[in-house]
Amino acid sequence: MDLDAIAGIAHQPEGDPKGAVVLTHGAGGNRNSPMLIRLCDEWARRGFLAVRYDLPYRRRRPKGPPSGSAAGDRAGIAEAVELARTLTDGPVLAGGHSYGGRQTSMAVADDGVVVDVLTLFSYPLHPPGKPERARTEQAAQPILVEYRAGRKRVLMRRNGHLEGRGLPFSREARCSVRSPG
Repeated sequence: MDLDAIAGIAHQPEGDPKGAVVLTHGAGGNRNSPMLIRLCDEWARRGFLAVRYDLPYRRRRPKGPPSGSAAGDRAGIAEAVELARTLTDGPVLAGGHSYGGRQTSMAVADDGVVVDVLTLFSYPLHPPGKPERARTEQAAQPILVEYRAGRKRVLMRRNGHLEGRGLPFSREARCSVRSPG
């Protein structure tokens, strides 16, 4: 399995994978984020091939925030999802932490990237200081969208319908590990 094109690291399940999950980092991070490592370990333990990867801006520059790189980062997300589809016959899940989750959701909502589940961690539900401007446009897509922030399940929508708000996490939920379907 060659993940060099996406600067990815695979967490292999025992046996054949049930599906694949590709996760990426936030604006100040990289694929070696302790949270991404823990999440991918848990997905692999549950039988999924889990890949944590660097966004294109991080591949070009080891430190610093993204700067004008959103379109290129979304193209890198599309590449990671396409690659994941070649690695399994099962469902493909994609998401990320903060900026990485936002760009993944925009790749799905705006760029036509197709995933079975979109999972987002510490997702910026609105721009800083502007709670009236929701960033939940991808919730209208016909997939499961899972939002996570801190110790609360902030919002969970399926096909645009609100299913939960402010629900406490279980240990599993903090890892955001859910089987699709």
